[in-house]
Amino acid sequence: VQANAAGALQSICYQKEGRGVVRENGALQALVPLLSSPSIKVQTRATGAMHNLSSDADAIRIIRRLRGVPPLVSLLNAPSAAICASAAGALQNVSRELAAADEALRLGAVVPLTGLLFAGDVQVQVSAAGALLNVLSTKLGSDSQKASLKRLLSVGLTLGALHTSIHQS
Repeated sequence: VQANAAGALQSICYQKEGRGVVRENGALQALVPLLSSPSIKVQTRATGAMHNLSSDADAIRIIRRLRGVPPLVSLLNAPSAAICASAAGALQNVSRELAAADEALRLGAVVPLTGLLFAGDVQVQVSAAGALLNVLSTKLGSDSQKASLKRLLSVGLTLGALHTSIHQS
């Protein structure tokens, strides 16, 4: 039931109007605890729903207030590429808010996100790079430092792709 409900929320939240309706009706309060479910299926769908919901600026504050950042950081180490991609994508979105980016940084998100640059899944790699950029950019002062970080992440993605192609051969 939880997996089906989270899956329905994930689908509804794919569209902007759906995200607003879900947020306004308090579904985040039910969704955040599902991120810590022992069921991989529930985690997969709840994380996907959270990723979609986190594109809503108003939902970002609610996610952080409901303590949604810690389980998202924990899910970066999940055994499923789909969960890792959605967790990294959600962290990329919530880290647009300075307080959430600081929390992700404090919780140690950089190490697992860096590891995901070498994942065998392109969506995981791209989401991890975006999350790293948003989390680390809050600590960079100048535009040249941010540009350097972008170049470094591009190199990391390239190395990750090479690593994947070598180990899949």
